[in-house]
Amino acid sequence: MDIYAFKRFRGTPYSRKKVLKKKNKKDVFSQAKQVSLKNIVNTLYGVITSRHFNVNNVVLAEMITGGVRANVWVWLLAKPMNTFLSIKDGGPFSRMKVFSLKKSLKTLKLPRLESLSYYKYLQKHRFIKVQPLKDLPWDSYFENNLSPNLFPDVAALATEHIRGF
Repeated sequence: MDIYAFKRFRGTPYSRKKVLKKKNKKDVFSQAKQVSLKNIVNTLYGVITSRHFNVNNVVLAEMITGGVRANVWVWLLAKPMNTFLSIKDGGPFSRMKVFSLKKSLKTLKLPRLESLSYYKYLQKHRFIKVQPLKDLPWDSYFENNLSPNLFPDVAALATEHIRGF
């Protein structure tokens, strides 16, 4: 087999697959190439992660799955907490301005991925509101110098808020 046969692919199979997927969906040839590249990428990942092959690499497999898992988790954390900056397992947020779903008498229309992906769309979504975390009077807690023992557990409230979003 000629090792230069794949030279025309330019870039990784995954990036080439994304380009082909964006092409006209009615183009059967482009879709067949896209599905073929998808199968190649999935097969390579399967071989790398499987303990039944001599070329498996558990560390690499964990880096791939762990990296994706961590990035998705941080992205999901950032949306309800109204934070721009995500650092490893969270980010700075204001207790006074978190995103919440509005409760409606009609069926609740959840934001689509497009709205979640763009901050301006999420802000303007008709079923999203900006409110204090768990509707607590955070300003009064700070103004009245509330004892730390009486202060609500912010981590538990934030976790509950994220799971409810």
